Amino acid sequence: MSNETLRETYNRYRDIEVEAFRKKYRVFNGRGQTDFNAVAHALTSAGLVYRHGFERGTLAGELREVRSVFFDKKNTVKDSLRDNFNNKVGAAIAKYALESQLPEQALNLLVKDALDRGLLAVSEHKDPRVTFRNNLLGSRYEDLFDGP
Repeated sequence: MSNETLRETYNRYRDIEVEAFRKKYRVFNGRGQTDFNAVAHALTSAGLVYRHGFERGTLAGELREVRSVFFDKKNTVKDSLRDNFNNKVGAAIAKYALESQLPEQALNLLVKDALDRGLLAVSEHKDPRVTFRNNLLGSRYEDLFDGP
């Protein structure tokens, strides 16, 4: 696994990796789309799962979203459902990368692929995959990302 703590990995992805992705691929939010937000959640979740294992990494993402529903006044339940969906896609990407013995650097390309193929939920309020039912019952991770 990793010499980094879970917090250190989260901070590295939040502060460095996601920003590098945004600059490299010129991904932004706007016009009712939240492409950058979707990428931030998927890439950070992928990094956490890749470095700290599936259970620990996915639990960190779930707890973050539960916390934001109750304590972040700007975040709506719908926002958290969308973010949680993208966290799950990120976890599936990391699972695929680990099973395929890809290096951590491949996560960027896999997340870009997921964005380009419409696998990430980017619409602020119109994505039919972002529902309570899907978040509670969920999809199998293999159904969220099956490779490029």
